[in-house]
Amino acid sequence: INKTSVEVNDKVRDICKKKKNHHFIDNNDIFFENGKFKKHLYDARDPSGVHINDEGTEEMYENFLAFFTGASPRS
Repeated sequence: INKTSVEVNDKVRDICKKKKNHHFIDNNDIFFENGKFKKHLYDARDPSGVHINDEGTEEMYENFLAFFTGASPRS
């Protein structure tokens, strides 16, 4: 996992814990496995490697939907 993205993720999580009515949705489990990017979820045409593809978008959508409905995210 990219060290910077983990640090930013942790800082945002900490801010959300301190603020009333702020919630944190952690998407790291979706996009990383064993400390590596799940490349199949990223747009192969994007040279920067930061934009997700349709499958990645669907995974993120399911994670948000689970948060807002209280359902378990699909695996």
